[in-house]
Amino acid sequence: MVPSKAGLHTVLEVLKIQMNYWPNLSSSFEKLQSQWGMYSVENKEKQAKKRQVFEPPLLLSPNKLAAYFVAGSDIGKFTVMSINDDRTLNKTVHFQPPSNLLNMNEMASLWEMKIGRMLPRVTIAEQDLLQRAQEMRIPQSVVTAITHDIFINGCQINFSLDKPTDAEVCSLYPDTRFRTVAECFDDFVKKISDKAKTVSKPVTASNSDMFVPAAKPEALPVAAICT
Repeated sequence: MVPSKAGLHTVLEVLKIQMNYWPNLSSSFEKLQSQWGMYSVENKEKQAKKRQVFEPPLLLSPNKLAAYFVAGSDIGKFTVMSINDDRTLNKTVHFQPPSNLLNMNEMASLWEMKIGRMLPRVTIAEQDLLQRAQEMRIPQSVVTAITHDIFINGCQINFSLDKPTDAEVCSLYPDTRFRTVAECFDDFVKKISDKAKTVSKPVTASNSDMFVPAAKPEALPVAAICT
């Protein structure tokens, strides 16, 4: 019985660290590396078929809720700014940039505009969404549960910021801009473009008959949920 890919990967990573302290583990490490190679060969065709399967985005209907999207770099930037701001002392700082308040329909349409083509869209019932969340498949179930809480329950927008302990970064720093979702999508479009430009190249600098095939651009569907 061949171990799972995820299991082998985890064990190999742990052994890499342990070998720094117990060099005699090298034989076990080499054996597992060999098994990893066996796994890759045996599942090469199966994995290739999986990569060819296109999973269409799921669509949130127009009357469903939106959410605020904030780039990680902006979270860091505004967090540092608020730390040294007396106006945020003993307060909860919220990130609610109006330009980045989008529902899943708007996200899908924006992505289609960026890539220049339409994507197939599918509808899923809320009950089916909850069932997927209860399947305890990590990380799929976690993502599904969070998606339901945000876009069905509206956990990001179903409250008001009227308490004296609330502060919102756009009000605190109106002259400091947020990175837009469109700009973040541009990064993904660039990744697709870079992969498309990848050409076949030799494995080594010497004259070798072995070549690495050019990478194909992967489809990056927008994931959306609706009831």
